[in-house]
Amino acid sequence: MSPISDALPTADDEDRRWAEASRRVQELKDHGPRVRGISNQLALVILIVLLGGLAVVARLGEPLSIAAVCQFVLLAAALVVSGVGYARARRGGRLLSQIPTPRAEWPLSPLLPEERRSLARQLRGRIPPTKRSREIVPDLIANSRLNNRAVLPSLVGFVLFLFSESLYLGWPWPLIIAGMVVFLVIMTRVEARRWQKALELNRSTFHA
Repeated sequence: MSPISDALPTADDEDRRWAEASRRVQELKDHGPRVRGISNQLALVILIVLLGGLAVVARLGEPLSIAAVCQFVLLAAALVVSGVGYARARRGGRLLSQIPTPRAEWPLSPLLPEERRSLARQLRGRIPPTKRSREIVPDLIANSRLNNRAVLPSLVGFVLFLFSESLYLGWPWPLIIAGMVVFLVIMTRVEARRWQKALELNRSTFHA
């Protein structure tokens, strides 16, 4: 065999790449991501405690008002919700790391760039999965759903904190924060529909 043909990728190489990527994704789905340093959930709790404490100190010299009471109630709710969210994510092994994972440890790093691009299109439901990606697509979606559920309480707590701060900052900050929440909800629904479309395409392709 010529040196040129030896350098060309083979079907066995492609099988090994997809098998390794599938193994990494399966491990990530079953055991959760590896956390380096502080997690996103704990970072939000610390942020709420620090900035919330400053907000309370800023209110101490002011007379008690309905806005101040509402602010303190929202702040307390934010601490409780974000704290419970962090505890549950920690017990479930679903803490999300603030420090990015090295590229070599990415679940899809064994794949070639064009294979990752094709997989991204499959996850959006734009093209049907292949025989090699038929298992990795639902595993990636399941892992993303688990991560979203794990971080949701922390995000809700952070939104409550933002609303509590908006009562101190005044108009139009409550409206701006409400608009941000609506935008995030819409984007979440769009993402969920894409995942559902990808799963349905996966089922129809291999179970028709």
